[in-house]
Amino acid sequence: MTDDAAPASAAVPMISMRNVDKHFGELHVLRDIHLEVPRGQVV
Repeated sequence: MTDDAAPASAAVPMISMRNVDKHFGELHVLRDIHLEVPRGQVV
């Protein structure tokens, strides 16, 4: 039998962004964006 549980460090993202908004002048292009990228993930 194998233990398929991920190590605790795998649960912590390498990159994490929350509640991101972006404007170009009056144009609101991103609203409340969330992004998490785990270690080793290619984006």
